[in-house]
Amino acid sequence: MSTSCNLFYHQDGTSVHEVNQTFLHRNEVLQELKINLQNVQSRMKQQADKGARDETFEVGDMVFLRLHLFRQHSVYRRASQKLAARFHGLYQVTERIGPFK
Repeated sequence: MSTSCNLFYHQDGTSVHEVNQTFLHRNEVLQELKINLQNVQSRMKQQADKGARDETFEVGDMVFLRLHLFRQHSVYRRASQKLAARFHGLYQVTERIGPFK
């Protein structure tokens, strides 16, 4: 079974004039919504890419380790997790696994 469906109405699909007009108007609204959605998605991508950095780490580089607050208790245990440091280390990169995102 296909997951895609045909959302557009073909003209003269019914003999009732008002139904034809309603479906044709629906097609116009769907087209406008698709265009607006594409525009918004491209703007969101531009905003997200604006702050992106292209970092590469090589074996032997010294880096800080960023841990999620309230999640990583095995590395550092503190009385107040709210006041825990966000970055830990300096740690040396021993192996490159894949690209950094």
